[in-house]
Amino acid sequence: MYSALYYPHSTIRDESVLKSALLLWDSVEIITPTPDFPFLASSSEVRRALDLVAVQRHPSEDEKQSAHDRISELAQSDLPKWFAFEPSNPELGYSVYAQKFLPETWELLKNSNMAKPYSVMDFQDYVLNKWFGLTMMSILAETCAGATKRLVTDESDSYSALGRYITAFANGSYGSASPDHESLVTLPIGSFDLTDTSLQQLNELRSREDSFLRQLRHNYLTEVDQAASELAKARGESDRKEVERLFHQKLSDDMRELAKALRRTATSSLLSKEVLVAVLAVAGAVVEPWTSSIVGVGALSKGLTGYRSKREDIMRKHASAWLYNVPARFRVV
Repeated sequence: MYSALYYPHSTIRDESVLKSALLLWDSVEIITPTPDFPFLASSSEVRRALDLVAVQRHPSEDEKQSAHDRISELAQSDLPKWFAFEPSNPELGYSVYAQKFLPETWELLKNSNMAKPYSVMDFQDYVLNKWFGLTMMSILAETCAGATKRLVTDESDSYSALGRYITAFANGSYGSASPDHESLVTLPIGSFDLTDTSLQQLNELRSREDSFLRQLRHNYLTEVDQAASELAKARGESDRKEVERLFHQKLSDDMRELAKALRRTATSSLLSKEVLVAVLAVAGAVVEPWTSSIVGVGALSKGLTGYRSKREDIMRKHASAWLYNVPARFRVV
């Protein structure tokens, strides 16, 4: 999974989500009411981040129909009390762009007294129960993401709503449901503390990403996905903690081994005549007695290229190598 799909809002509001997107994914699709819906940005750096990784994702008619079928079945079932629509209670109100779903979906919900239309500027919106609205967006996001994109959100309630939906639809009681439901949805894998890394720095990193850096990022994502897969199989809190512990341990060990390997490569390379001469030449130093003439471009290029090649070969073998490119101090959390 090298790409992700964000929901439930029509733009990413949380800067931490944008940081994770820049650090991890090729792109992040955002469900929008129209194909050219403009993303709102609170600053120039947020705008730049969105330009680098965000992609409008307007659901197709088939995807809307698939979501409609599931929503229709849910709406006509014996819903629990926390799905009841109470327009007088502002805390339960949740608005959704009408264009994200089929007209038939809204007609069904209006007739069932589960949604109420209202207009905002040029868009037709609907307001409905918060939990039901978040569940609708969870269903739509799952449909649009398919099996190839990771679902991400900055609205923890949306995951909780999906857990409630799964529990209720399975004729269970949410109050007595196993906590595994929410864990299986969120798949929380610890990563890195990016507090000291600015959005501007991550924007610069992604702006200069080439095929080599992209491969390093994909290698790291592969490790995250493997850990997520193991976490999904965990049967309880003890299993989950063990999966997370092993993930952190493996990544930390990998980083230490990478650091040692890079130091060994740097040391052995700098002891060679070609690279030492090249380094001296770059520094403007006198190159005698290392060579009997002024170092030419060929020698300089050969020495430094050989060192870079060895270094890149080593980094390709370590999942943690991508994190060496993060332009600030980071720590495992």
